[in-house]
Amino acid sequence: MAAISEEVKKEVNGVLKSVDPVLVKVQKLTSVLLECGLAYRTELKPCDVLVHPQNRSGQMLSSVDCWSKGLRMWNVGVRKELLTDSFAFGMALEPQAREMQLAANKALVEQTPSLLAPVTCKERFLSVSSSHTTAWLKALEAGCQGPGPQHVLQLRQGEERSNSILELLSQGWSWCVLSASVESEWKDLPSWLQLALNSTNSNSKQLSEVECAAQLAQGLKHGQQLKNSLDILKACDPACKPSLDCIAHYVGKFGGGMDCPIINFLSKFGKTYGTVMVGEEMMKAITYFELKGGKAVDGVSKILVRGDTERVKSLAMRQKVLEAEQVLQDAWALYVASKATESQTVGAFGRLCVRVCLHVLNKEKAGREPDGFEDLQEIAGKFTEDLQGMAQVQAAVSPSSTDIQVSNVLSASKAELALLQNKHIKVNEYLNAKDHGHKIFQHISCTQTACIMVHQPLFHPKEEVHVPFDQLKLWKLTKMHPPEKCEGAKQDQHVPQHNPLVQADMQRSHVQKALLQACMDHAVTADQVAFTNHPNHVWSLQKMKKGALKFVPCGTVSKLKGEPVKDKIYIKAFGHDWQVQPYKALSDFSKDDGVLSPFWWVKAAGQGEDGNMSASEIVVDACKIPILTNSSPVATHDKLLTDNGKKEIQPKKKAKTES
Repeated sequence: MAAISEEVKKEVNGVLKSVDPVLVKVQKLTSVLLECGLAYRTELKPCDVLVHPQNRSGQMLSSVDCWSKGLRMWNVGVRKELLTDSFAFGMALEPQAREMQLAANKALVEQTPSLLAPVTCKERFLSVSSSHTTAWLKALEAGCQGPGPQHVLQLRQGEERSNSILELLSQGWSWCVLSASVESEWKDLPSWLQLALNSTNSNSKQLSEVECAAQLAQGLKHGQQLKNSLDILKACDPACKPSLDCIAHYVGKFGGGMDCPIINFLSKFGKTYGTVMVGEEMMKAITYFELKGGKAVDGVSKILVRGDTERVKSLAMRQKVLEAEQVLQDAWALYVASKATESQTVGAFGRLCVRVCLHVLNKEKAGREPDGFEDLQEIAGKFTEDLQGMAQVQAAVSPSSTDIQVSNVLSASKAELALLQNKHIKVNEYLNAKDHGHKIFQHISCTQTACIMVHQPLFHPKEEVHVPFDQLKLWKLTKMHPPEKCEGAKQDQHVPQHNPLVQADMQRSHVQKALLQACMDHAVTADQVAFTNHPNHVWSLQKMKKGALKFVPCGTVSKLKGEPVKDKIYIKAFGHDWQVQPYKALSDFSKDDGVLSPFWWVKAAGQGEDGNMSASEIVVDACKIPILTNSSPVATHDKLLTDNGKKEIQPKKKAKTES
């Protein structure tokens, strides 16, 4: 595998880290890789392409969605020119990595072997866009049929719709292929590229809420902060963008920890029956357990209504809800430990979740098993039978605990569950309760039975309150903060006499005063010099001996932050350079605003002219101020000029030449 040069790495990393819109990034990235030979365009046939294991956050694709999209293409007609922005990566050159890519595709086919074409091991590329289209075309070629009588298709030579599909199968269409070495260097690039292309293009299968959750979970597993993963996902503008904050909250609180096993399960279970968009309101209902609105929202008919959630929260339902939670937790342990195939265990646990929810809410008649179950134990027994019919069940392995910000609801303690149920109670947040008047408390930590709240008065010992979990709902978040006393050491650092900002301003004021004082001390009068414009010059009006004139650069001062620049004027004081900026000049003598400072009007001597002014320096209150003084006696009506080449003090933009 050819090594990628540091120059190319720097250029690609610059594109990926830029703030450009996501599709602009894709365009720039493609141009860079094509130019340096790490990508190329070619015609690929469907039989050459498998699905990249990172596609759709590791979900790869849904066979049901594959046929659903394929049937729509069949009904409207397939046109080769509409298949654009197809991207793929070359398969890995390392045998072990290549086997893993093949194994992932074989496992995908094994989940629904009647819907997807088998892996031939002759494939050479892995798609990150056009994946559903490619898989459907391969399924047609392999003689697969869709999940239902409406999906039974037959290709017939000579029929227009069949001919266009046969052409794609035999000739393929244009793809942009990225080298396997690109993936080796940027391991998350396939996932990002798929997300960018399939989130915005009309020819793609839009990402559902579950797929976006899986994308966030994948970022967590790769060590990315949840906020960073969310920002990347928002930049890709998926169809469910209004729900992304809600989805991120769900992943963080209920995903099952940094490995997000629950999100992985939902991703796999969701694609079994096809991915759908549930809408913003339904996503909020799932995450926050708050149902609003009517029975149909965002095109989704709701079995549950607000009354159901209120009933589940009631004291009368508490015991049954706790039993349901225990059944689900025990079943999860069996699901994790089972050696049955993934597609079988996912289906069994998914059906259990649906059955338990419908039973607890007394909504079984609305499900696919209207006869329902006698009790939760019967549902648990049915799940065990499903697993036993698939593989031998071993002892459940408890998930390991880890110190992370993302909550692990599967192994949560009573304290962690209490915080999940009272999402407004967070460590270090400020709260108050009616029973404690205006006192502001801070949540410090939890015991096994209560949350510890602390109130710290200004001059008295702190007050500690242990709040039982069932009383947390009486405490409210507040934006107010308790009074805080600034510690002595901190106070000493920031009082005016020690504060760096104040000291710096005092120094600037000192330098400014010294400069203006020098201007006053060496001021010239209207009978000594004259100012003229068109162009600007200053002239002597009387004879003066050598050194009689001292022109000071009148202006404002500011501390130099970088390196000194040629042609600028600087005062040296307090170990620093202070730049002098001239006041606005009175260049139009008919106006009233402007300053006539002779220092800025002295020009460099031109060809055939002699200079009579030279640079010098005076010291005022320890400030070394540059000045111009006459280096020789001057006569009446002499133009005051510096020696040619030495007048580099004055900004060039101020200079004008005589006509």
